[in-house]
Parts: sequence; C-alpha cells; structure tokens
Amino acid sequence: MIVISMDSHTELIAKLKPFLPRKWHAEFDEGEILAERYFSTLIGAFGPLNREKRNLGEVGFTPVPDVGRRGGFEEYVRPLPMKERLAMIDADGVAAEFITPFIGAFSDDPNFLHQCTLAYHRYFADYVSAAPYRFTGSTVVNLICGMDTVLEEIDDAYQHGLRAISLPGKVIFASRDLPTYNSRFYDPMWSALAERKMAAIFHAGYGREKPLLRWDGTIWPWSNSGKEEPGWELLVQHNILVGEREYLMHLLAGSVPERFPDLRIGILESGTQWIPPMLNEIEMWWQSQTKAGSLKSYRGELSPLEQWHRQCFVTTVFSDDEVPLRKTLGVNNMMWGSDFPHIEGTWPRSRQHLARMLSSVPQSEVELMVGLNAAKMMNFDLEKLAQTPAAQIPWPG
Repeated sequence: MIVISMDSHTELIAKLKPFLPRKWHAEFDEGEILAERYFSTLIGAFGPLNREKRNLGEVGFTPVPDVGRRGGFEEYVRPLPMKERLAMIDADGVAAEFITPFIGAFSDDPNFLHQCTLAYHRYFADYVSAAPYRFTGSTVVNLICGMDTVLEEIDDAYQHGLRAISLPGKVIFASRDLPTYNSRFYDPMWSALAERKMAAIFHAGYGREKPLLRWDGTIWPWSNSGKEEPGWELLVQHNILVGEREYLMHLLAGSVPERFPDLRIGILESGTQWIPPMLNEIEMWWQSQTKAGSLKSYRGELSPLEQWHRQCFVTTVFSDDEVPLRKTLGVNNMMWGSDFPHIEGTWPRSRQHLARMLSSVPQSEVELMVGLNAAKMMNFDLEKLAQTPAAQIPWPG
C-alpha cells in the first residue's frame, strides 16, 4: 500500500535567512519575532481545540502541554532535518509528502514577501534534495504584489519542484483592493497553473499568503480604524477556521475549473462537512437559473457539481463522519493528509488510524484515497515510491 500525505508542513518559521539576499536579513529577523509573537498567542486561542484533536484522540499519546507552557509552541517551531524526517515518515508508513509552508517571517511589505517566496523555493529544493522524488508541495504567491509578480513566482516554484500555490480564501486578507476569485483578473494566474498542471490550494490557518490577517486586534482588513473592536478574537478565530470558505462558491460560480480544464483546486485541512451543502446550494441555483434562462454571465456548460467532480479535491485525516462523504464528494476527489509534524495529526500511527477508519471501505477505494489519487495529481513516481521503506510496511489487518 503506497500512502501519500497530501497535507504536511515545514516548521512554523522555515529557516529562509541563508537563502535570502543579505539586504533582507534584518527585515527577516524582525518578521520572525513578529511571527513568533502572533503564533504563540494563537496557540493560546486554538490550544483547547488542538488538545481535543490530538491525533484524533485515538493514537494513545500524552496530552498536549497546557497552553502557555513551552512545549506547545515548541511543537510547531522545532526544525526537522531531512534525515530525521525521512526516518519518521518511513516508520509511519508514509512514502511521500505534499508540504505546505506555514507562516515564515511575518510582514506586509510586498517586496520582502516576494523575496521570501523566492527564498522558500531555494530552501525547499535544498531541503528535499536527499530524496526529491518523495516530496512536492505548494508555494505562497503574493497577490499583494500584483499579477506580474505572481506569474514570476509560479514559474520559479515550478522550476524548483513545487506543484501548487497557496492562496488566501478571503482575498481581503491579502489586499483590500483585490476582486473575488470569480473575476477575470485572475485568469492569467489560472492559465499559468493550468499550463504547468499545477494546483491552487486553500489551507485554513495563519499563513504568509494572508499578510493582513493579524492576531492582535489592531488591524482589520475591512476596517481602517486601526483600533481593537469588541469580539475580535472570536471573529478572527472564526475566519481562520470557517470564514474563508467563500472561495469555493466564487470559483465554481465563475466557471474557473471549466475554463481552465488542466487546473486543479484543492482544499487542505479545512474540514469536509461544509462542502456538500455548499455544492448542493450553488447547484440548485445553477439548475434553477439555467432552466429559467436568467443565467446570462455563466459561460460554461458544466454545472458547479460537475466542475467539482472533474477538477477539485479535498484532503482530510479521515474521521468517522468523513468516510461516508466519499459517496457525495467522490472517491477520486478525496485524499488523506497526516498534518505531519503537527501535534493534532496522525503521526506516528497513521497506517493504524487509516486502517481503522477505512476498515469498511473496499480496498480499491482505500488505495485511491490514501495514495493513488495524490500520486496522479502530483505526478509522483509510483515505481520509486514502491521501493521506499515506508511502502514495505504491511497494512494493518
């Protein structure tokens, strides 16, 4: 059984400084301090949730350290050398990983953000050089920098072995001036991705692609007051977890998948239960307005649901209530991710977890969801992956 995680990560703040031009080192140091400050506060907000999700509560580990103690934050920022990473995923039976970068040095300076993206590409290629066939991932493109820069970042990412870009669900977290994703403004970006058979992914959380998303109450993307507003903590937490989901509606309403048939759109670590109701809702509107002849702006022939099944995918750790969704979302549209090395993931008993969750699922479907879908999507070499120590581990009976 070849198992591929389609949701893994670097450490919280990737060590990009050696890959940055020296002129940006001071700004990186300042951004690193800011990122640590924001994220350590964020740990306090999400700590209870992470404790509940700790390896889905079923892999038998000690509880996450109490919020405010050093262990919780250190779980996320500890560097993970490649030799150690390979040993850990091999023991866990994971043959390959799709790696999503996290915060990095925090800033809203467009020039610096662009340099961090280019530095990340060099960092990533160097990081995976011991076994490049086992890794790919996404980069952060900086919508705040303008479309020409985004296109440059996409090409550079592809040249360094990355096969996706991370985008903010709410574009307002990148810039107040950006249109929503149904706009033709983004067509050059979709075209560049489709030409390279790259994916656009949306990952819930606090990332470099969202420079205006702050965790201090002083700046709201939709407000210029610069003041704390009542309830900001709850509202930011809502936006991080569920408030960014509008992108799927915009993409399908704008017939983006149909207009760019080689584009893939992925939803990572953002839940699954919300997707069927949203698909049903927009499908209902599409069917109703199509029959009435009132849908004048929609240029495609595929319905939103047809677009989903042809070109979209969702990645999850798989829990009891998610397994049945394969009948609605599609076996070919669901993939697994361990969230490694995060504390709320399934390492180091990922195979045991998957075997338990998918025990009633036909083996052909299990093989697709835990590895073959990802291999096809990201062009992993299955023959090479079959030779990894991870692939030799028997599937739990």
